[in-house]
Amino acid sequence: MVRHEPLVYVELVIAAPWNKVGAAPRRYYGVGTVLLRRAVSESMRLGWEGRVGLESLNEESSKFYRKLGMKDFGPAANGMHRFEFDPDSARLQLL
Repeated sequence: MVRHEPLVYVELVIAAPWNKVGAAPRRYYGVGTVLLRRAVSESMRLGWEGRVGLESLNEESSKFYRKLGMKDFGPAANGMHRFEFDPDSARLQLL
């Protein structure tokens, strides 16, 4: 039996400064981190211990999620990698 914990699921994050023509202005950096920290805060508020889940569209995004400490659960049925913050890695986002 697999127990599925409740989590905040991030359906879509659109924060990709590398898609801008030329060098991305400094003000665009950090947006993805801020959005994911907000998701962790919401998960905490709901009593879900900071659990947040999402799926990665590409390797560049996957590297970013790993760098933040999200656990990579490998490819989902749709071929995208599934990532989650567990309670320990989620708490680190709020320090």
